[in-house]
Amino acid sequence: MKRAIAGWLGALGLGLAVVPAGADAPTPQQRATQSEMRAAAKAADAARLRGPRDIALAGEATLHLPADMAFIPAAEANRFLIALGNRADPHRLGVVVSNRADQNWMAIVRWVHDGHVPDAGAREWQPEALLQDLRAANRQPNQDRAARGIPRFDIIGWIEPPGYDPVNHRLVWSLAGRTRGSQPGAPQAVNYNTFVLGRDGYISIDLLTTRATIARDKRAARALLGDIAFAPNKRYEDFNPATDRIAAYGIAALVGVAAAKKLGLLATIGVFALNAWKFALVLALGGWALARRLVARRPGLAETATDSSETDHPPE
Repeated sequence: MKRAIAGWLGALGLGLAVVPAGADAPTPQQRATQSEMRAAAKAADAARLRGPRDIALAGEATLHLPADMAFIPAAEANRFLIALGNRADPHRLGVVVSNRADQNWMAIVRWVHDGHVPDAGAREWQPEALLQDLRAANRQPNQDRAARGIPRFDIIGWIEPPGYDPVNHRLVWSLAGRTRGSQPGAPQAVNYNTFVLGRDGYISIDLLTTRATIARDKRAARALLGDIAFAPNKRYEDFNPATDRIAAYGIAALVGVAAAKKLGLLATIGVFALNAWKFALVLALGGWALARRLVARRPGLAETATDSSETDHPPE
């Protein structure tokens, strides 16, 4: 168990937010963050719905949850993600986590009921321009994190540039990022975003993992996307231009700066770091002293909590 905890902490940016270098005890702000994290983790763990089972998604679709995964409903999922440093999101339906000991990703499920999203703009994407927009849009969330005593998070670049499947109406794109001030070679967090368009809006599944495991973990995200079935008359092709509302944006907004500002996609990147879910459960079970000792043994990890220098993005 100690080895597992040490592995979780090795790349855990959230742990850095509450373990200042050389400190014997957390500050009052850090104790408050830790206390809420414990409470939120306990509530989320108690609410987990284990697969296999069908999960209703806002009356629009059904997620066929496989046996090796579990679903955390909206109330508990939102509380836990806010404790991790993310903003509140009324579109968030829940979180999917793996039940497997060797997989530590989490996937945020959202339904956005903004109307039918036109997909013609997918042909006009300019990935580099979109990347610069996303970096610029991340400044305000970073200021919010710093105000809460949580390390800032910088976007490095594309893991997978935007790609759209016009037959199944599915969009996939992925970014890598890291906690500001982290040591060279430190694990990079990855936000793997998948979307499926419906008649009146879209469902997104945003998988949070690390660059080291994305090749394996993205299969889970794509499998979940394929396990979503829209209800009759709710599919993209059921759109009726004479009666249905059309979204005020096209599909490019699900990648560009409009997504970051209006749809809150960057909030899911937030302060996510490897195994934040399981680390929080360790704290919930009273493992704070052990966690602090393990972090203290790893040179350079704690310094990221106090690095607040302003940069638009980290050097490549």
